[in-house]
Amino acid sequence: MEAKFRPYVIPEDILQKTLVVFGNEDPEFVMAQLPVRELAKTLGFQIKTCLNKSSFFEAIKETGPELLIIDTHGGVDETTHNSFIMMGDDIITGDDVVNSGIGPQLVFLSACNTFTTYNTINTIANAFSQIGANAVTTSYMPLHVLPATVLYIRLLRNLNKAAHKNIHLNWLSFISHLMRTSYIHAPIGKKENLNLKKETQDTLSELSVQSMFFGKRREVYEKLNNKEFTKSLNYNYEYIIPHYLMYSTLGRADIILFKSSLDNIMMS
Repeated sequence: MEAKFRPYVIPEDILQKTLVVFGNEDPEFVMAQLPVRELAKTLGFQIKTCLNKSSFFEAIKETGPELLIIDTHGGVDETTHNSFIMMGDDIITGDDVVNSGIGPQLVFLSACNTFTTYNTINTIANAFSQIGANAVTTSYMPLHVLPATVLYIRLLRNLNKAAHKNIHLNWLSFISHLMRTSYIHAPIGKKENLNLKKETQDTLSELSVQSMFFGKRREVYEKLNNKEFTKSLNYNYEYIIPHYLMYSTLGRADIILFKSSLDNIMMS
């Protein structure tokens, strides 16, 4: 089966065409996902909990998402050297995906080791690319549940803005900004910091905006390594591993444009 390519423009109602799949009911996952469920009430994306292979593919076929976010366990089969994701106790392989008949345009895999490059023959990320996903964000490394969940929560919140305003021209700009600023927002990814003060959250958001300007990035990261500044945030950035070292985005994210930005270009 040859890989498909379908030109795609991200619509303003992308969140209504988004499906988040929870692939287990482990207590740590369930607790981290509570804010996702609350966010769905305001942003309008769908959530499905799938605990076996058949319910996973049925949920995707039923909803027909253009953006598919999968939050579950992942790993590599040491015998076949293929990566996989899990739905309950069921393993979803790349072959399962290729033969499934699904076709999301954008995929975000919040699962460990789905795109390891060491001694791996086929990855499940490649399988999603083969069935037509124009961009697949996937992990090289093991992920911690809470920071990984916070990352795609930020994706959903930021996407709600980017879909309606001329912020990012394309998916590459959007997803790169999300990954780069995950370092800035690292304090949120700790249990004791789930309820950061509003002024602290505002400071982190302002630093994220500043980091969009190349000339200001050095200043932003110097602030994060200033002990007096970070003391006011009640956080130490010294030992944080940036998420952009853990994830990669396959495909042509640079040619997946936002309709909101296209409209602005057409008007100018």
